[in-house]
Amino acid sequence: MSGRFPPRRDTSTRRATARNTKRPSPAPARTPSPNPPQNRSARCLPTACIRYAALSHDGSGLDSYEPYAIALKDLAVKDRATVLEENSYLFVERHDIRRGGAAPLGYRATWAERHKLAVSKLGARVSNVMTQVDFARLLLSGGSNRVSDEFIEVHIYGPLDNNAIESVRGKTKLKNTADRALAAKAKKHLSGMGRPWIEA
Repeated sequence: MSGRFPPRRDTSTRRATARNTKRPSPAPARTPSPNPPQNRSARCLPTACIRYAALSHDGSGLDSYEPYAIALKDLAVKDRATVLEENSYLFVERHDIRRGGAAPLGYRATWAERHKLAVSKLGARVSNVMTQVDFARLLLSGGSNRVSDEFIEVHIYGPLDNNAIESVRGKTKLKNTADRALAAKAKKHLSGMGRPWIEA
């Protein structure tokens, strides 16, 4: 599985716990507010806790989400990930799902049954002459922009850290000096953790 993670506010459990380890002093008694403020540091709102990724057969990713792909370990996500047939933004538009509305059945699956969703979506396009490369491109293919990308979206609940990384795919032969230095630093860091860098 290849991960593409758009910038999101840090809502990791570690930080939330650290912020709430010190017990506050008792406050004077007062009348409860009818609309009490939410303690955002102590809870993880569902939408803020989801990391988005794309299902990949060969560890490649989508260039429209930057030219690097992080492959995640199955063990790190198998108990907290689900899959959706396509980009969730396009899915909501295509099925005219309003805020608070339910998604239609048959387009999602648990991580353990992701193969069933893939067969349901792509089975009619599979042939007996396809190669492993063909299968990989069928499951995930990049278009000219994010709207034309074809992939099965993965929703991972909760934070991810270095232990979740299986490998990283990208380029180190870059024109920009700063980009080359940053890629080299990332590659060295991965090597220190025993994780491979796959040159794209």
